[in-house]
Amino acid sequence: MKQFLSQFDTELKQWFDAKRKDYLASQAADPLFFDLFDAVVDLALAGGKRVRPYMAYRMYQSVTG
Repeated sequence: MKQFLSQFDTELKQWFDAKRKDYLASQAADPLFFDLFDAVVDLALAGGKRVRPYMAYRMYQSVTG
């Protein structure tokens, strides 16, 4: 599970980084948006919220072989 968590956190952080870049490229930077965005990122990357993704990953593995 540790390997999954490490990989999942890395992918999730990269996804958030890409979304931040997309927003910067497409619209004027709104400081309020980035305050909220950063709070969501901090919450999502905080520990203890990985059981559901891990279970979904394991179920996917069990059906795909």
